Amino acid sequence: MGEAGRSAGAGLLAGAVALAVLTALPWSDRAGTGWEVWAGFGVAAGACLLLFHTCGPRGRAGQGRAGVRRWAGALALLAAAVAAVTFPADSLEAFAPAEGLVVPSRAAVRLWVCVAATALGALFLALAGAPAGPRPPRRSPAGPLAGALPVLVAGVLVGLALFPAERHTVAAGAPPAGDAVAWEWAPPGRVAVREVLSGPYGPLVLLGDGAVALDGASGGTVWTYRRPHPGTGGGGVGSWGDAMEVWSGGGRVHLAERSEEPAAVLDAVTGARLAGRFPGREAVRAAAEERLEEERRIWRRAVEEPPGCHRGPGREVAGVLVGLVGCADGFDDLGVLVVDGVRARFSLVGVDPGRGRELWRREWEGSRPSFTPVTAVQGDPLVVLEAGDGEPPVGLDPATGEEVLPFPGEEPSRPPDALLQADTAGLVAVFETGDGGLLVRRSAPDGGVVSRWHPEGAAFDGAVLAAAAVTPDAVFLPVYEGGGREPGAPVRVLRLADGGAVDDLGVHPAVDVLAGPGWAVAVLGDGYGSTGLRSLAG
Repeated sequence: MGEAGRSAGAGLLAGAVALAVLTALPWSDRAGTGWEVWAGFGVAAGACLLLFHTCGPRGRAGQGRAGVRRWAGALALLAAAVAAVTFPADSLEAFAPAEGLVVPSRAAVRLWVCVAATALGALFLALAGAPAGPRPPRRSPAGPLAGALPVLVAGVLVGLALFPAERHTVAAGAPPAGDAVAWEWAPPGRVAVREVLSGPYGPLVLLGDGAVALDGASGGTVWTYRRPHPGTGGGGVGSWGDAMEVWSGGGRVHLAERSEEPAAVLDAVTGARLAGRFPGREAVRAAAEERLEEERRIWRRAVEEPPGCHRGPGREVAGVLVGLVGCADGFDDLGVLVVDGVRARFSLVGVDPGRGRELWRREWEGSRPSFTPVTAVQGDPLVVLEAGDGEPPVGLDPATGEEVLPFPGEEPSRPPDALLQADTAGLVAVFETGDGGLLVRRSAPDGGVVSRWHPEGAAFDGAVLAAAAVTPDAVFLPVYEGGGREPGAPVRVLRLADGGAVDDLGVHPAVDVLAGPGWAVAVLGDGYGSTGLRSLAG
């Protein structure tokens, strides 16, 4: 290879040594403490010795030509072997093992670049050897610069290209409409999944270091925000070491370092970062507790508790405080009607928390009533009142107390054992049949029955009702498969389509099911939490 190869090889070694020194400086992010780190720095030390021997007085004079070739060849083989076995896959999300911890480290990757450059530079020297003439050849800086400059540039690009400080993409618009396809998704780099919610286009995944919004039909990424890598934003990223507080509410996604002021607040639809200062998680919790205590004070002031009566707690439903008041001789000190057969006078009361005054009141006589604020699925939220004595439940408008959602009178006419939906868009009720089976009934806002399902072989106690999902045209119901009941146990997902059809969507190790118009996914997981997503299409 002659003098050009010798100069380029020396330049590569010089660049490798310089990059190793920069990597070892105290202000650089740590490369780690494992054997591969010591092996990398050992190779860099060998490069330094070979460089000194090659470029020292004896090397420049052509003495020890055979020795240079032997030592350069040995170092090239050693560095190539070290580079092969110490490739920092666990420091790069793109090369991370399927099961394992990802600890992004610019220093680890730079040290590997040093080892690779040493292997190449030593190979050049082994092929070129030392100059044969008695005089030192004329020196030109072009060769050494041509070798050293790529190494140093690669070291700089490691931080800029592979570990950007800002990992943020916003939505380019709503995903194009199309038929749902089968897809699976796993968190990048095996970072922990904190929670999976229904987003505007599909699943909204809250990660240990950020958030990702997916298109439910195709599984494509709509927008993403990830915490900066170590060395650019501080902290490590790993399945068990995530220090990011991530939560969603009010159409926003909040991300904070632990419980301090959020580092970023994003619009849940576009992923765009919102300007301004926002409270941290602890401040949000404190404000919620303070608001709850204020609502309790308002409720106590607005609703009287006459002698012989008990005032239950008021609960907020769509901006109105709703609660029960009962008057009878059978109440104990905790407000429980302990005497069977005693008929009490009950009132369901709605209070405006802003003005602190009563808005409406419904009164009746009965025993053991209850009311349930049901989370709205498609329409506006309602209050479901069960007056007791076998009376059918009714859905009430929390603003006026008027009945707006009648329960069907057909069999079974008793109150349902569970509600999957009860809002102004309709009702989905679940009943346990006499043989322990499962009956699901959907009705319209006027009380007319739309669909009835009696899945064959599905037991009521095996249905995972808390993980069911309701869409305008179907109900997705997971049912435990086999005897397991722990999180992540196999469940068979049933699609209850309008008209009474029951489709089997297969068995999945799911901890939840999410669905929306045109998409449905199983949230995969185990006893430790969610681990990925699987489309239920196809």
